[in-house]
Amino acid sequence: MGVARERGKRAGNQQIVAVGVNCSDPNYIQPLLKSCGDGPETGFVVYPNSGEDWDTTHHCWTGETRDLSCEAGKWMELGATYIGGCCRVGPEDIKSLRNTVDLFNQN
Repeated sequence: MGVARERGKRAGNQQIVAVGVNCSDPNYIQPLLKSCGDGPETGFVVYPNSGEDWDTTHHCWTGETRDLSCEAGKWMELGATYIGGCCRVGPEDIKSLRNTVDLFNQN
């Protein structure tokens, strides 16, 4: 994300809506956001996957899903302004994320 951030600064904020992380393991999100320092002036997009791993040998998902809403507050504290989900994140997960975002914004 550091390279994208620097290129975004050179392009000017008029062309940049946000800088993001998509379809990544939720474990990587917080370290990636922290690595950007102050982050972009526009904010971050965070769309992690469910946290499961794809087993290429057996062609199936393995591991446990993560409750993304437990992490969303930390992501917002680090500058995430757009939060959603990618692979294997369903409507109930998005609803839970929405509730977390609403609670965060009330404080």
